[in-house]
Amino acid sequence: MMILEVLGVIAIAGLFLWAVNSIIPMQPQFKNALNVLAIVALGILVISLLLPGLTASIMAIRIGSTPAVHVLGIIAIAGLVLWGINAIVPMQPKFKQVMNIVAVVLLCVWLITLFVPSLTSHIGH
Repeated sequence: MMILEVLGVIAIAGLFLWAVNSIIPMQPQFKNALNVLAIVALGILVISLLLPGLTASIMAIRIGSTPAVHVLGIIAIAGLVLWGINAIVPMQPKFKQVMNIVAVVLLCVWLITLFVPSLTSHIGH
């Protein structure tokens, strides 16, 4: 049954990528982003279907009290949002630079609070 699920997922992903690349009109940057996103998601899904034990052990890894998968997901989403804003939104380069610096600093502060929770307990006092 697992092979049928994997083949079904690959077929659906193939139809999605075919539609994105040949039917749906959109800018090339969006097409490239959707292609990469679909291939990465397909890879993760196929691995989780074929190796459920590996998936369970990866999900068990924690950074502080937060699952590592959530941390990686937030970092990836932040990166995708920054990439999208930098590539698509017309804005002066100085504003983009300031926005990128602020986003990276906030992400680093958040990561530090995960790795060193004792730092955050002293900030409010």
